[in-house]
Amino acid sequence: MSYEIPFDASEYEARLRKVKQRMEVAGIDLLLSSDPANLNYLAGLDAMSFYVPQILLVHKDEAAPFWLGRQMDTSALRITTRLPEANLLPYPETMLHQQHVHPFQALCEHIQSRGWGSQTIGVEMDVDYYTARCHQNLIAGLPNAKIIDNRRLVNWVRLVKSPAELRYMREAGKVTTAAMQEGIDNLLAGKKAYEVAADVLRTSVMGTDGLYGDSPAAFPFVMVGENAHACHLYWTDREMPKNEMVVLELAGVRKRYHSPLARTVLLGKLSDEPRRLADVIIEGVGRALEAAKPGVTCGEVENIWQNVLRKNNLSKESRVGYPVGIAYPPDWGEKTTNIQNGDKTVLESGMCFHFQSGLWLEKQGVALSETFAVTENGGQRLAQVPHRLFYRD
Repeated sequence: MSYEIPFDASEYEARLRKVKQRMEVAGIDLLLSSDPANLNYLAGLDAMSFYVPQILLVHKDEAAPFWLGRQMDTSALRITTRLPEANLLPYPETMLHQQHVHPFQALCEHIQSRGWGSQTIGVEMDVDYYTARCHQNLIAGLPNAKIIDNRRLVNWVRLVKSPAELRYMREAGKVTTAAMQEGIDNLLAGKKAYEVAADVLRTSVMGTDGLYGDSPAAFPFVMVGENAHACHLYWTDREMPKNEMVVLELAGVRKRYHSPLARTVLLGKLSDEPRRLADVIIEGVGRALEAAKPGVTCGEVENIWQNVLRKNNLSKESRVGYPVGIAYPPDWGEKTTNIQNGDKTVLESGMCFHFQSGLWLEKQGVALSETFAVTENGGQRLAQVPHRLFYRD
């Protein structure tokens, strides 16, 4: 079976229209995006081509975006996108990883050749794959252009998911459910941390109910013993301890749409503190998701969560949630709004968030997160793993 582009042409056309509408408001003539998630969102590109300079060009007067990237990656564009052949702008291999030349010199030459060299150009100033050298070459090559930060313009368009996108988010939740259950079962069986990670990764790819999974933007976190009191730590060769806890965090992925989830497993006899923390988290998440309806702000949802914490003499200073959707390494967040105090972003149906409700004290930590979609009835959980602690005596 040949490669099937995940969405029909009208979906990409609608996305492009929304981006151009925001460009007009921001006074941007040409938008440059190097975030691989945005290239996927606007054109469908799905390839490991982002580790070298590549960029998507969206001009206000052009019907389709242009792509500039490595010569050998043009074949991936022909397979995964509908971009016209004339819109593929490969730079030669002799520009790759050189000190005296850079691919953005070719980008500037193309922009100048089309008469855009004195226009307002919006770039992604805070994206992992837009380097200082990229920006330096852009400024040098376009001395008459007005180059401004587009402030993650495309990311903000991505915040509200279409019905077609929500389908993949829900499918990702099914893959998450299968992978997390596999991980929990293996933890309860006493497997080593790396064995748990290996089985989780296998299940994440094999999927469930005929739905395979894509590679995640971040690998599973398997935090054992003292590591469970921290965040974002990977697996080791540590055997499962007798009287400790394990935190497992992972994301199922469908067509690059991520549905993260975290659960905590208690192994053996522990104090009552983890159970107390879990009870608070469960209540707080439940109340917050009930309130996560269109018209409510992210800050208001966070305040509901904090009220439950304050009632129990607890606090969490870090954000409690962030939007998720299409993602590539190094992480699965969309990097726009946050569910945190003071955030005035108004929720809309179709937004999806990872509610990372972990509570970490000095020597104890519990994580029981949920990814949810905003609906008229509140936050709809995308995975179906029981929201509780898991135990092994």
